Amino acid sequence: MDIYIPRLMYVLGCYLIGSVPFGLITAKAMGAGDIRKMGSGNIGATNVLRSAGKFGGAITLLLDALKGFIPLVVAKSWWGIGNWTLLMGFLAIVGHNYPIYLKFKGGKGVATSFGVLIALWPDIGLIILGLWIASVIIWRYSSLAALISFAVLPIIIILGEGSLHYFIFSIIVSVMIFYRHKDNIKRLLKGEEKKIGKKGTTMLIILIFILFMGNSAAFAGNLDYAPALPEDIYKLMDARRATILTGDKVSADRLLEDIISERYNHGMDRIDDVSALLVREGYQVLEKGNVEEALRLSNKAKEVSPSYAPSYYLASKSLFKKAEIMAALSEYLNGVTASLNDFWTLFNIAGRLYTVILIALTLTSVTILTVWLSRSLPILFHTFRELTTGFINKSLLPVFWGIIVIIPLIFGMGAFVLFWIVGSWLYLIRKERIIAISIAIFILILPQSLKYSSIYITGPENITLRGLLAVERGYGENSLIERLTDQYKSEPENKYLPLSIAYLKYKQGDYKGSLNYYMNVIKVSDGYINTMSLNNIGNAYFASGDYENAILYYKKAREDLPDSSIPVFNLSQAYREKLMFNDAEAAYEQAKKINPSDIGRYTTLATKGRGYRVIDFPIRKRDLWNASIASTNDSNILAENILGGIIKVPAERFPFLGISIFIVLIILSYFKPRTPMAYHCPECGHIVCSNCTGSRIYGTACKECRRKDAAIDKVAELDRRISFFLPGIWHIYKGKVGLGGIVSLIFFIGVIGLMLGKIDDTWYSAYYLTGKYYIPWSLLILLPYLIIIFHLKFINIRIKN
Repeated sequence: MDIYIPRLMYVLGCYLIGSVPFGLITAKAMGAGDIRKMGSGNIGATNVLRSAGKFGGAITLLLDALKGFIPLVVAKSWWGIGNWTLLMGFLAIVGHNYPIYLKFKGGKGVATSFGVLIALWPDIGLIILGLWIASVIIWRYSSLAALISFAVLPIIIILGEGSLHYFIFSIIVSVMIFYRHKDNIKRLLKGEEKKIGKKGTTMLIILIFILFMGNSAAFAGNLDYAPALPEDIYKLMDARRATILTGDKVSADRLLEDIISERYNHGMDRIDDVSALLVREGYQVLEKGNVEEALRLSNKAKEVSPSYAPSYYLASKSLFKKAEIMAALSEYLNGVTASLNDFWTLFNIAGRLYTVILIALTLTSVTILTVWLSRSLPILFHTFRELTTGFINKSLLPVFWGIIVIIPLIFGMGAFVLFWIVGSWLYLIRKERIIAISIAIFILILPQSLKYSSIYITGPENITLRGLLAVERGYGENSLIERLTDQYKSEPENKYLPLSIAYLKYKQGDYKGSLNYYMNVIKVSDGYINTMSLNNIGNAYFASGDYENAILYYKKAREDLPDSSIPVFNLSQAYREKLMFNDAEAAYEQAKKINPSDIGRYTTLATKGRGYRVIDFPIRKRDLWNASIASTNDSNILAENILGGIIKVPAERFPFLGISIFIVLIILSYFKPRTPMAYHCPECGHIVCSNCTGSRIYGTACKECRRKDAAIDKVAELDRRISFFLPGIWHIYKGKVGLGGIVSLIFFIGVIGLMLGKIDDTWYSAYYLTGKYYIPWSLLILLPYLIIIFHLKFINIRIKN
């Protein structure tokens, strides 16, 4: 029963979060009053849009979708997509439709349903969202668009997922949507339904695009890598699983020893899949109070994969339960060291952190530009007139208009719009030049940044990297060798491909094929890779019984890298096989002088299994990183697709766009417009400039309103009420771009990090102790609210003074 309590509490939490009436709160905060007494009386985004304006409608839509999206993303990461998670999504929608805070009289659940669908099935959710957007654009009826898209939902679910439970869930959601729209259906049939204005349509589409762009990028970022294992190890693992289910602990332990023995026989350095199963068993027995068994399993997991960090974390927690604090701390530090030493763990962590920050930066930049655009469309037209008449001479107007015509032709309309947004923004808010130029520079480097993010995302499909990872772990399947061989035909200059093929063929016993590929490596490489190849050629000759050639190549490797003990140790082994015991002993002693600890380990390994009579040179982390960050066709295509999703500009034109914006911003910085900057007066709502005696202080009441003793405190109170909706947006809207940008960036990092936080691969779990991945990201989500609280306190103190 105890395991159901957290889920029941979360179900209740989803309903309570879904019940929050953001439409009512937004409308009141915007000064529109009680939205239930206006328009259709609904608290949804469409009614707020008609009654409180496009900004209020957009914010309501955003928040209503998020209250379905964020709880379900977290629930999905904890429990997967099961019946409990579906119930949580359903209760979030029910909460919006029947909120407890408003006597169960709520909205119609469209935005919240979108949030739930995108969280559960990003691909299907985006299809439904696309249908809704297309329907809105064509007919401009929000209700009709919802009915069309959710009528199709069950069909897409059954075709895409094929699950009866998911199909039933989609039917229930669709029926609820239709039931809540029964009055709209009557008005549609009578031709009395109100349309959304064109401006409102555009604004809603922009906000929805921003909301879900991060999730689509995160959905593509599921990094995973599961190296294939030898068939006999798979069989032993399956047999052990079956034995554990029967409760036969003795047989399960015997099978585990067989797995460890096969690891040595195959010459494998680690089997993370087995260690992951042992760690999972360890946590299960630890929950039952069996600390000694958990500690034993952690030690076995470390023996199977010495560099698998969760094994050390399990040992740390077990020792902590025994009150052995220092030993627990030591094991935890060993786990941290293992994480730092394991390439794939670092690759996953670095890739996800990089992707999180890049998505957050992109969302922040797009948010700043979009919020400014949502507020300033009239101001931009006004400023455009001021730009052309304020400081541009009549003789330069033909050149000016020529540029306006040429830029869309060269860069496309998207670049043209972005160009003028940034240009007008700089003109309007001269104190924010640094931020404007920073965004221009970000645009300039965005293609390159996306390239590296796409490299991390497509990492598992990087054949060169997969080959080197197989070399690092000591095993690769036949299909991988075939793919490496095909890739080598198209990339003959790639030294890592023949190196991986040669090593894997050697492991399979194809010594002749291995020698051929190692010879190819020697032709195109030098330094460490060359030494590694010379040593491994000696190993191939050693394994085939040709000890004379083995000795020859071990000596070459020793001459190439005299500080390494590996070729010297292998030389001693070859001398023993030739019965040259004096030479063997001399070589062994020489190797001990170079590195006594390694030689002790090699000697131990040489007694375990068939794979360690001689030692292979290890792959360096530097070579793994070199292979991992090399651009591939997949990563280039993905980067271009992501870039095209952000703004419809070809990737190769982005550098020119960034340079042109950068130059224009610098030039505009030296002009001094004869008119003050234009803005919306917060009291009268008029566009304020020199023609209507405006103030140069952005965001305050205009001079006319101040003459009427306008209540500035009222404006401050409005700021306080609205600033908590989505951190940063209201600050940007009020012109505090620096504070708003920083707060938004921190908030987006937290949200995107939570979305990407838990993905089921064994190496990434090494980063988080006992799976509490959500703690740092949740703290980052809370941090912006703390910043806003302290900022508001500072404003209150300043107003009192």
